[in-house]
Amino acid sequence: MTEEETMPEISLEKDLLDFGSILEGDSQSKSINFWNSGRGIISASFNSLNSWISVEPKSFEGNAGLINININTTGLKGGINEGKIKIIGNFGEKEIKVIVNVIPKVKQTIIELFIGKVEVYINKNLYILDAEPHIKPPGRTMVPLRFISEGLGATVDYYPKLGKVQEVYIFYKNNKITLFIGKKEALIDNQKITLDAEAEITKGRTFVPIRIIAETFGAEVFWEAQTKKVTISMEK
Repeated sequence: MTEEETMPEISLEKDLLDFGSILEGDSQSKSINFWNSGRGIISASFNSLNSWISVEPKSFEGNAGLINININTTGLKGGINEGKIKIIGNFGEKEIKVIVNVIPKVKQTIIELFIGKVEVYINKNLYILDAEPHIKPPGRTMVPLRFISEGLGATVDYYPKLGKVQEVYIFYKNNKITLFIGKKEALIDNQKITLDAEAEITKGRTFVPIRIIAETFGAEVFWEAQTKKVTISMEK
């Protein structure tokens, strides 16, 4: 048996960690599993190459474990920010790429979307959606819930965490909004309201009628028929 065949080899659950969209100044944590796919025992150190990324543990010996990665977006520029975590050990070197889309804090938020297009602007900064806004018969404008909500300073959660989503929760200031996939009803705190179209999953993303965005956040919504542009404006 050669020396290479007796060496440990670290395998990562993933080598790209995307935190999605996070409001400037907020923090978030995620974890990555790793294990020894070779022989012997892994001996490794984990080091962040960027000041806004922290990682635990700093060192490890064993055959399997968990890397906890925390990011703090304070001071980061708006838009896409990329960083790296370097892993060094008796197996050689590996890297984990970290990506976060930082939404700047401003006094006024203006979101511009276009029906049928994935391009969207938040205060003139360009972002690309996974699924485009669309018109649902008989004429309801459906917009991507998570991107719009986070762009306006809210947080979003889902139930269940795994499998087909049934309920979506929006947390904004001291309010909780509950949406039910496939239903024309919602709860703002404990008050029931009726939507003009049911919340839906399209291309793996939750879409809602734009009216619930206006009611939830106290935003103004403008429609330009010629360009099919939807503008959402909100004062902080």
